[in-house]
Amino acid sequence: MNDQSPDLDLSTLADATRGPLSRRTILAGSAFAVPAIALTAGTPAFAASGLTLAFDKASYSGKGCSTISGAQVSAMQGATPKAGAAVTVSLAGGYTFATGGTSTTGTTGSNGLLTLPAINVPANGGNGTASATASGAASTSSTLSGSQSTTAIYLDTSNQRSTAGVPINSSPETAALFLAPDGRLIDGKSANGTVIAYNVAAVGEVYVDETGGDWTLPLLKTDGSNSYVEKSWERSTTGVPANSTPMSSILFLAPDGRVLDGRAGGQPLALDVVAFGGMYHDQSKPQWIMPLRKSDGSCSYLDTSQERGTYGVPSGSTPMVAALFLSPDGRVIDAYGSNGTVLATDVDKFGRIYVDQGAGRWSLPLSKKDGTCTYLLNSVENATTGVPSGSTPATSTLFLAPDGRFIDGNQGNGSVLATNVESFGEVYIDNTGGHWYMPLAIKKTSC
Repeated sequence: MNDQSPDLDLSTLADATRGPLSRRTILAGSAFAVPAIALTAGTPAFAASGLTLAFDKASYSGKGCSTISGAQVSAMQGATPKAGAAVTVSLAGGYTFATGGTSTTGTTGSNGLLTLPAINVPANGGNGTASATASGAASTSSTLSGSQSTTAIYLDTSNQRSTAGVPINSSPETAALFLAPDGRLIDGKSANGTVIAYNVAAVGEVYVDETGGDWTLPLLKTDGSNSYVEKSWERSTTGVPANSTPMSSILFLAPDGRVLDGRAGGQPLALDVVAFGGMYHDQSKPQWIMPLRKSDGSCSYLDTSQERGTYGVPSGSTPMVAALFLSPDGRVIDAYGSNGTVLATDVDKFGRIYVDQGAGRWSLPLSKKDGTCTYLLNSVENATTGVPSGSTPATSTLFLAPDGRFIDGNQGNGSVLATNVESFGEVYIDNTGGHWYMPLAIKKTSC
């Protein structure tokens, strides 16, 4: 496919919440016989049930440096809500109340409920507890949990750059684009953080057409509709049903398994698809390739809108990029114009492809089942340098180490490009300008 890549005509880029546990109080009584002589006037009544407390949820969660709002404690006298009960709630694990401190006391209303002040989640998240006490009642507790708080930066050809207008806990997507918690897709490279789109729920893979200077990015909106961004302008799709998954460029995977071109009236390019990989774009042809897995476990790939079968790829394999597939036994198989060439074995995870059009080469990072990391360079597997075991493959020869270092495994002893990295997005390659950009989420140490 790539005339400049002799070994491979291929390739490209590429939580369950437990609902509140129901609290059921089972009251068991016992019947017993009493001699008739004992049944005289004055038999005492059973004592009324005591005061009981309960949180409205068994657990609460939030992101670091944000707040958990609306938590409530109920007070019941038997089966009746208890008004006017003084309830004290204490927090542990680094969690505090927005009103200050780790403890608060309030009085239940006529409905027996006390709504707590907002709870601050610590920067590093973690686990904690909220405990409630009241006079005459047994204490009760609920668990607190939080995720790591992050701030946004991006890499500009290995150099760190700060962003503008990107709020904390935004998700890195591609280039210097971040998805804010409120659904804004923000360009952090612009002076004031330009908003590219609103109400975004999910972002697909960017497609860069360097011959025309264009780029496109497919989106899923919070209302279930789909759109795409073209050179920073949001466009509507046609023929794409609600809640379709954004793939790459203007391609979407419909809930019924059709791969649709959102700019061509929803033209189906493939059917019965359940999984897809990254798109490889060969600017010199032009040609693009994307791997697919069908509902019956078989694999195929799209070759510039034409679906083609694969050879030597076992059922149930994972689509990687271009015509590359990861078999269930850990083999990386090239299905493009071959009988299934094996490029690597014992592979557990893979990153996104990096295509250097000018140099006529591509690279793809891998992590092996034993924890070691390697990368493919034009179909040849190479060892990395300075990349610790258990690192996560990002793109090209870049890996995220377990300790948060972002490492280039092809630079002598492993060049560190960033530290305290929590997550990363997709690389954006500008071959015409000689730059690449990649968004990173960096751990915050304090709020």
